[in-house]
Amino acid sequence: MVKIKTFLAISIFSIQIFAAEIPAGSKEKLYSGNIKSFLMHQRSPETKILASFINTTNKELVGESSTYDQALAGIGFLKLADYEAAKGVLSFFKEKWDGEGFHNFYNTETGLNGIEDTIHLGPNMWIAMFALQYEKITGDKSFSGFAGKIALWAAKLNHKNGGIAMGPVGDWGGNWRDVYSSENNIVAYAVFRALREKEDDVNVRSVFEKEMQGIVNFINTVTLKKSDMGKLINVGVGYNPDEGISKVSSSDVVTMLLLVFSPEELNKFFSINEEELIKFAKDNFYVCEDGICGLDFTDKNNADSIKRPRMISLEWSAQMADAEIYLARFYESKTPVDRKVEMYLEESNSLLSNIDKKAIYEGDMIFFPYATKDSLQPFPFASWWRTPGGDPETRGALSPTLWRFFAYKKFNPLQLN
Repeated sequence: MVKIKTFLAISIFSIQIFAAEIPAGSKEKLYSGNIKSFLMHQRSPETKILASFINTTNKELVGESSTYDQALAGIGFLKLADYEAAKGVLSFFKEKWDGEGFHNFYNTETGLNGIEDTIHLGPNMWIAMFALQYEKITGDKSFSGFAGKIALWAAKLNHKNGGIAMGPVGDWGGNWRDVYSSENNIVAYAVFRALREKEDDVNVRSVFEKEMQGIVNFINTVTLKKSDMGKLINVGVGYNPDEGISKVSSSDVVTMLLLVFSPEELNKFFSINEEELIKFAKDNFYVCEDGICGLDFTDKNNADSIKRPRMISLEWSAQMADAEIYLARFYESKTPVDRKVEMYLEESNSLLSNIDKKAIYEGDMIFFPYATKDSLQPFPFASWWRTPGGDPETRGALSPTLWRFFAYKKFNPLQLN
């Protein structure tokens, strides 16, 4: 059984939980062993999926497994060479597939629908990417075609400006058939691109290519807003019927653009360069709060509009660090080696050293908090979405921990090459 339900009852004398910066020279052991220990601790022997949170005071989050987190955890197991654990996670979702899309959450122990049975594009495409990474890394063909089924399901959802709707049905959270997420679509592009490269059926390949072209158009017309002079003035979350093209900016849209599109593609498709995106992130999201510096979820104006203080997303800060590592490796492959290599590595290392100050040690595990403040609403929309409750010095989450691990491994989970 996953032990998450018993944590808060354990005596302080029997277990140590503390946050501290990762000591120099110990990272190999931490990232080869201690993160693995954390993942196995969160994993249910029955369902093979993992609890997304640890030490949270939000009872509704205890024993809940986010679909997006499961994709990250499965890819994490692949990078740890634990192929059986990765296969266990992927098998759970293959068995769940009914052609209607995966729900956002499942109960860790029972495998039944969890606290949020909404079906969203993004988590589904992350499972598809996980399946593609599994086949590439292991050579195991037992899930061949699985990612394609998910992608073809996505291609049948509503479209606007070339973008794909967030989901097939509306529910208590919104009419997802008419809401379009920039981040969800960028991840979908990565999946369609990977599938196009391996698809033999000309008709199916044309579907993937059409979706890719549509998403590029969506990013140009909805996500990116430029001045008449061509200056980047917003990187928005997407479109909703109440607001139209959203004015709300989001740091994960920037990080996803940097992780999915190479510098050459950014210039070719969107007439921008990665430096413009990074500058936008620094100008709007970069803050120093709670003892570290990193990226807030959104900008000051949007945070002020809901009267919340600035805070740092450990997950999205780690994504930015991973993106800058990807950029450094891209420029390192050029002849002669570009001066940007050193610059991006320095910026990435600076972000990671800040993130590491929030590392939490518990027994032989290491993990990271979701954000530096608890129980706060990240954005002006989705009022039900709060950062997990609990002491930020002790409560943690899968997603920031795994993105920190990917940065350590210099691995971009959204690229197959």
